[in-house]
Amino acid sequence: MAQDFFLFYIMWEVTLIPMFFMISWYGGPRRHYSAIKFFVYTHVASVIMLIGIFALVFGSQANDPVVSFAFDAVKNSGAFDKAIEILIFGMLFFGFAVKMPVPPFHTWLPDAHVEAPTGGSVLLAGVMLKMGSYGIIRLCLDPEIFPTAMDFWQPIMIGLGIFAMVYGAYACIAQNDLKKMVAYSSISHMGMVLVGMGCNSVIGIEFAIFQMFAHGIISGVLFMVCGIAGHNFGTRDMRLLSGLAGKFPMFALFMMFGFMASLGLPGLMGFIAEFGLLYGLWEYLANNGLHALILFGLLDMMLTAGYYLWAMQKTLFGKLTDKIDLSHCHDIAKNEVGVLAVLCALIALFGIWPTLALDFVMPFVNSLFGVMI
Repeated sequence: MAQDFFLFYIMWEVTLIPMFFMISWYGGPRRHYSAIKFFVYTHVASVIMLIGIFALVFGSQANDPVVSFAFDAVKNSGAFDKAIEILIFGMLFFGFAVKMPVPPFHTWLPDAHVEAPTGGSVLLAGVMLKMGSYGIIRLCLDPEIFPTAMDFWQPIMIGLGIFAMVYGAYACIAQNDLKKMVAYSSISHMGMVLVGMGCNSVIGIEFAIFQMFAHGIISGVLFMVCGIAGHNFGTRDMRLLSGLAGKFPMFALFMMFGFMASLGLPGLMGFIAEFGLLYGLWEYLANNGLHALILFGLLDMMLTAGYYLWAMQKTLFGKLTDKIDLSHCHDIAKNEVGVLAVLCALIALFGIWPTLALDFVMPFVNSLFGVMI
C-alpha cells in the first residue's frame, strides 16, 4: 500500500523480523543456521536496493529545495543518463531478485524451507517470495520511473528466468526430502514469473501476476502436505516412504491434487498460469528471432512432470514401506482436511474460471502499458 519509497523500504525490512524468529525458534535441527542465512542474504540485498533508492530519489530531485520520497515525485524526472538509470534499475532489481529468489542467489531458500515450521514455509512461499516479483512490477517496470532501462535489462531478465526454470526443475529430481523438492520447485515456478515480467508485454505481466497468485495457493497445499508427512510419519525422506496411498488415502488425495496443480494439469489454475506465460515467452522470442529457446520452456514442463510423478510413485504407490513403523500413524486430521479442501477448491475454481482473478489484474496491466503507448 506504500506510496513512497521510504515507507516501502521500512515495511520491506520489517517482514524479515517475524520470519527470522519463526524459523529460529520453531524450526528444525539447523534452524539457527538457516534463519541467519535467510536474514543475511535478504538484508544485504535490501541494503543494495536502499542505495539504489537513495540514488533514484536524491538524483531525480537534485535541484529541489525539499526532497520527497513519494513515487509521484520521482516519476517523469528525466534526471538520469541512460547508464545511470540502468545502474539504479539494477540495484533495485538485485534486491527484489534475491527475495524471489533468482539463481545464483537462491541458496537461502531451500535451507529456510526445510528448517521452517509448516506455517512458516506456507507464509514464506505464499507471501514473502511474491514480494520480490511485486517490487519488480511495481517499481522496476514502471516506465515513468525507468523509461529506458528495460531495453538493457529485458534480455537479462529473460535469460535469468529461463535458467531459474530449468535449474530449479532439474534440482528437484536430485532431492530425497519432499519439502526440499517443493522448495526447489518454487525456484522453478518463480523463474516463470521472472520470464513473464521480462517479456514486458500485456500477456507476460498479466500471467506473471496470475502465476504469483496461483503459486501462492498451490505451494500452500504442497508445504502443508510435506508438513503432515513429517509430523505423521516422522520423516519426509522419499527413500523411506512407499505405498502410503492404501493406508492413508486422504493424504494421498491431497498430495496428488497439489502435485497435479503444480505441474500444470488442465482444469487447475497452474495450467492457466503456465500456458499464458509460455505464450508470452513465445511472443517475445518470435519477435526477436529466438524461436528455438522455447524448447527450454518445454524442457521445464517435462522436468516438472517428471519429478512430481517420480515423487508420487516413490511415496504413494507400490508395497507399503517396512523401513519405518507406521502402526501408530494416522491419516490427515479433520481440521487439516478442512484447510486443504478450501485451498484445493480455490485451485479448481480459478482453474476453471480464471477471469475471476484476471479481471482484477487487467486494469493495472492496461494502465501500465497505456503509459508506454
